[in-house]
Amino acid sequence: MAPGIGSRALALLAVLVLLAGLVRGGVVVVLEPLAGYGNQYDMLRSSACLGLWPEGVDPPSRATPAAPVPRYVQGAKDPANCLPGSEAVLAGLAMALATPFVDDTMSLRWVGSLKWVLFALGALLFHALLRAHPGAALAHAAVAAVVLADPFNVLFVNTLYTEIPALLGAYLAIGALGVAGVRGDFPKSLWVPWLAGLALLGGSRVQHLLLPMALLAPAAFVLGGRRLAPWGASAVVALLALAFQVSVMQRSEHISDANVVNTVFFTVLPAGGAPARMADELGLSPACAELAHTSWFLRRGQDHRGQCPEAFGLSRLRLAAVLAGEPATGLRLALRALHASGAWRLPYSGEVAGQDFGRLEPPLGGGLAKWVARVPFPVYAAFWVLPIWLAAWALWCLGSGRAAPGSSLRGLCVVQVALGAVVALTFASALLGDGFSEFSRHVHLGHNAVAVAWLLFLPLLVLAWREGARPGGALLGGCLFLGGALAFAAERLPLSSGLLDQPAGLQIEAKPLTVSGWAVDPAGVSEVRLEIDGLESRAMTLSASPVHAGFYPVGAAPVVFSQALPLGEAAAGRELRLVVVNRRGEASVVDRRRVAPLP
Repeated sequence: MAPGIGSRALALLAVLVLLAGLVRGGVVVVLEPLAGYGNQYDMLRSSACLGLWPEGVDPPSRATPAAPVPRYVQGAKDPANCLPGSEAVLAGLAMALATPFVDDTMSLRWVGSLKWVLFALGALLFHALLRAHPGAALAHAAVAAVVLADPFNVLFVNTLYTEIPALLGAYLAIGALGVAGVRGDFPKSLWVPWLAGLALLGGSRVQHLLLPMALLAPAAFVLGGRRLAPWGASAVVALLALAFQVSVMQRSEHISDANVVNTVFFTVLPAGGAPARMADELGLSPACAELAHTSWFLRRGQDHRGQCPEAFGLSRLRLAAVLAGEPATGLRLALRALHASGAWRLPYSGEVAGQDFGRLEPPLGGGLAKWVARVPFPVYAAFWVLPIWLAAWALWCLGSGRAAPGSSLRGLCVVQVALGAVVALTFASALLGDGFSEFSRHVHLGHNAVAVAWLLFLPLLVLAWREGARPGGALLGGCLFLGGALAFAAERLPLSSGLLDQPAGLQIEAKPLTVSGWAVDPAGVSEVRLEIDGLESRAMTLSASPVHAGFYPVGAAPVVFSQALPLGEAAAGRELRLVVVNRRGEASVVDRRRVAPLP
């Protein structure tokens, strides 16, 4: 029977939306001057694998965060600093394609164009396979146009960062599962995006090593138990990705040490407000507690491995178990991490070549990041509940048979289960993988999963009611209840963060000392005090900081302070604490150290 007018209109709309999305992202890729994130150092790990270095940068291993460098030159590889993975594979393929057409230098657009072409090929394949399902085709087109083509994603395309291989892999793998769920079969044409997606995702970065294995769970609802060939191939790819990332961790001791320091000392030990107690819970010595509030980038003259060697053998499972045993501490830590995740576009990177921390302006530079920055923090925190609850509800829907094979509801449920897994694992691995260090970039894949889950929420709710997949009311009610509970906690827990930048070390001089730093709380900061045991408690003079506001755009604005204090020899050996009081009067110690005299 010929499709009705409504179906034809939906099909046409799906085509137009998809093409608009591909054009939206493609325009950013080919902009002149080049648009992309500047290199804050991590891109150099891909450069080291390929011998592909930024032109005109001396030394070539220097970070260039103020702006992207548009052209790259071929040079010597640096195996010691190479971090192999999906990004190196894609960039290497782009180099091979560009070789017949370039001389000594290569535009980074070769890398960006290849990545966007791969996104486009995947999108067109999925659209073609959904031609008989115009509603599902429109939902897929909306995901491509609204989320994938958003600047907070596309600005990663013309770079050597690992975010795009992870996003491309997740899109191909989850998209293949969704298409198979809607169609009720798993045609051979889906094998390539499915297996390639698992490989790209698992090979993108260490934090994503478990995601291919996690995606095998929703795959069970579309592959079935009798399709041994795709099951075998899927398991092999997932296990190979896991083994590859384990080997990368074992070879990269420098990176592993940085991750441990940022996670244990800068993130977990201060989480409960009493580092000594938390160190004891983790089975660490009292000396380890003295390293709380230090990071790989702010060591304060400390030797972490020498003073607390046992921390470097501490498993992430042990960290997770201790936090699970202290729900209040774990919730506070998670909410502080969510607050740190609010900058969906990198605030410390320029976006336009040739400019000094220039930004891509609207209309091309608008999008989700700008909208997220305007959301109150309790609402933003509640957003992150949705994918987890939807995944649980969708899993029940699939397991109970409410979502029939070959239905749009089944496809959406499969996708929601996968999105929930991505959100949970990405958030946990970012938090326990490198702590608060660059947390917003490390949870980039989680941002996308949250955005897609919200975009597909209304279609899922409508289909649940229309196809009688009760309890549709529980779907909506559960989201409201859990989101409200998290918002309530976000509104009432003390979630202050901050740092004493100066003095950077532990030694002090017997003269007035300039003390400077910053502080932030989602509810707003009313007071910052510097306390020295038994000597004094001094309130700091506060002022606004546009720079720090870029890192924490959600919630109240951060504050900075800088003033001279008469800290002399009497302060030696005493504990110095930076205390932040939010607008509800709740106090948090966000920085503490024991001050030593000059030798």
